[in-house]
Amino acid sequence: MGCRRKAQRHGDHPLAMAVANPNVIAKTPSACLRVRKMPISNVKPSQMASKLNFVDFCTARQAILLNRRKGLPRDQWTTDNILATAKFCNIDRRDDAVTTELLAEVQAHVHWVLREKVLLAMALRFSGSRRGGAAQLAALIESGRNERGKGTQTPLQRAFAAEEVKCGHNTYQLSLNRKQVSTVIETAADAVIAYVETNGPFADVLDASDFVAEQMTVGKRPQFSANEAAKDFAYFAPGRLMLPASHHRCRLGPGAKKGLQLVRASEGDDLGIRCCTEDAAVTALWLELRGVPLLAWVETIDVEQALCEFSKYEAYRLNGISASKTFIPAYSTRCK
Repeated sequence: MGCRRKAQRHGDHPLAMAVANPNVIAKTPSACLRVRKMPISNVKPSQMASKLNFVDFCTARQAILLNRRKGLPRDQWTTDNILATAKFCNIDRRDDAVTTELLAEVQAHVHWVLREKVLLAMALRFSGSRRGGAAQLAALIESGRNERGKGTQTPLQRAFAAEEVKCGHNTYQLSLNRKQVSTVIETAADAVIAYVETNGPFADVLDASDFVAEQMTVGKRPQFSANEAAKDFAYFAPGRLMLPASHHRCRLGPGAKKGLQLVRASEGDDLGIRCCTEDAAVTALWLELRGVPLLAWVETIDVEQALCEFSKYEAYRLNGISASKTFIPAYSTRCK
């Protein structure tokens, strides 16, 4: 079943005016965002009764990034207490620190062939997408460029097998342990390249993620990590790994599925997505976000990211923000 998209004038929203006049964001009164101005720290659930809807949340989140890059004081980044206090990823995952580090390593290794870029993305995502991980993994791949085909494990495989690659623990993102990853990651990268050489580019991110998940299955199917790696493929070698405009379908992770469920429940009738298919709902949200000048660039993979972050927003609103989830500014302006 398709979705009936309800027309909205997001261009009139105060935050959407940021493209024409970025200073508007910092001057937007609290009433425009339907939240009350409160202290940055120690925000309790009882103080978070007001909330942003999905489109306003995405707009406000993007505005924070732009305001921070402009060098504005933190108290002028946003008027939303939850966004001001808690940790969130960006709407465009290329603005997040880990993806920025990944793309920097790819750019730095100009002599790499496509396979090595694919291998780096997979190694990073199948080790939990840790800060600083891209540089370590790129060094291992570089040192192993002359060892493939000699019947021995590559430095990357040995590092995974010996658990020298740092990795998260007990999270839904990681279905495979490091020793399992070591047994299949090189052959999986080979399979990706063989596929595109034989069949041409993947049709979309969803097809690529399912292919990677199948190649990386060792007892368990690691769909989440495969999804993340496939989204990285969309940034590499346009036309070789992915068809142009291949962002239009991607597989939602657990957080994004929860976010979509929340949006359906609270805004489904207004957005016309309460009863339609998952793909149709994501497409409808993509169109809604593209109607905001500040978000006119978004692709489906950005909608997936935004839904995941929206589910966090709702969890913080209802349950409060723990110390470990409280945002502490770093020197980088690439992430908040």
